[in-house]
Amino acid sequence: MDSAVEKAPERLEIRFVKAATEYRLPAFFGRTQQCRDEFSYLAQRALQPPKTVRVTLLWLRPACTITLSFVKSNPDSKKLRRL
Repeated sequence: MDSAVEKAPERLEIRFVKAATEYRLPAFFGRTQQCRDEFSYLAQRALQPPKTVRVTLLWLRPACTITLSFVKSNPDSKKLRRL
């Protein structure tokens, strides 16, 4: 997933799949900070106007649900909770 994000950093679908996968991994994989970084990036991008109209509705609802779940359960995401 890291290489996919490196190749296409603006593709939000790829970043979301990476973040959601890392969110579900046990802590011993050591991906917690990367998960936080990806969700923080996605939350910040959500505040910006879309660059394109192409949005896949199929992944939009799960993306919002998992992102909100992460923000609510993450104690160091006070800034993101105000969104």
